[in-house]
Amino acid sequence: MKFVKRVSMLLAIVLTTSVFMFFSPSSSVNATTNGHTRQQAYDWAVSLIGRQVDYDGGPYEQPYQCVDPIYSYVAYLGHPELVAGNAIDFENKTLPSGWAYKENPDVGDIVVWGPGVNMGHYNDGVRKDNEYANSTYGHIGIVIGVRSSTIVTIEQNTHFNGQICAPCERQLGTALIYIDPFGDGDSVPRGTVEKCEMQNGKLFIGGWAYDPNEPSKSIRIDVYSGNTSLKSITANVYREDVNKARGISGNHGFNALIDIPSGNHNIIIYAINSAGGSKNNKGLGAFSINNSGSSTPTDSLPVGDYTYCEIREGKPFVGGWAYDPDESSKSIAVDIYVNGTMLKGIPADVYREDVNKAKGITGNHGFQAYLDLAPGTYSIELWAINSANNGT
Repeated sequence: MKFVKRVSMLLAIVLTTSVFMFFSPSSSVNATTNGHTRQQAYDWAVSLIGRQVDYDGGPYEQPYQCVDPIYSYVAYLGHPELVAGNAIDFENKTLPSGWAYKENPDVGDIVVWGPGVNMGHYNDGVRKDNEYANSTYGHIGIVIGVRSSTIVTIEQNTHFNGQICAPCERQLGTALIYIDPFGDGDSVPRGTVEKCEMQNGKLFIGGWAYDPNEPSKSIRIDVYSGNTSLKSITANVYREDVNKARGISGNHGFNALIDIPSGNHNIIIYAINSAGGSKNNKGLGAFSINNSGSSTPTDSLPVGDYTYCEIREGKPFVGGWAYDPDESSKSIAVDIYVNGTMLKGIPADVYREDVNKAKGITGNHGFQAYLDLAPGTYSIELWAINSANNGT
């Protein structure tokens, strides 16, 4: 698989001093936020800057954790019943009426990162360093601004700011989920695809999904090849493991064998919101599938994309993810070519929680590298190498 992007290096480096810019939110109010608006939530969050928050204050609790300001925030919004657990536990809460899980952030949302994910450390849209969520408990913050490729948050207990509340700028797309206290209460479905592969000449898919607004109800799963609808099925298979892990009841598993034409397919699987329509549906994953017309396992092309191809600290920087569907838990190599000549190969061995969750896979599949190049204009090509090392 090949990704090409042209990078122009600047001949001169201009140093600038920048500060965080906060954003004016809408004045929307929800009856289940203790009468507070997004604007008031924004003002409250900003007022934490420079403070240490220890909500529980108990003798057996670790003080000034990342979750302490969130405890204070949900109590401020009138819901102290949410005060429990670690950061990652907010990914699976029974939310108050009117609150919702969603994938796109807004001011006043709670943002949850999965364990070990690289959130990025930015200043005014410029990536300065890496910063990782706790490898066991994840990380959490309050959104106070949204930019084109980053979000601005208030967080406590971070690597660069220590155990005080401070503004941080993080990469969009790294969060596990957002919690919106001020929306319409319509959550996106939750779920994952555990298998998407050819079996005996047919496409087999399997996984689970449910709608947090109606967690005992079985929802629809739509399967597409590109823009062509292949089949709609219902996630109505009993999955005791899912029910136990998510604290829900009902039938939420799905599996199906689907006839597809011979050739290459970009299979996309959606979980459909129980309310129906096109709003707040969830893309569970996209998969490159080759139907060779036989039952013999196929040698799939690697799947991936670049997240960055830009100038950082005066050097070209590339980053993204890639994996081989035939060995989806294995890290593969990515070869970097400059103007048609191989510069170097790097492993895609950085943990990417967002990729694993979106694709329903495990392992380490992220990559990133600085390139030592003289000033000039270059064509940079990234090739994901098949795990069998016999193709790209």
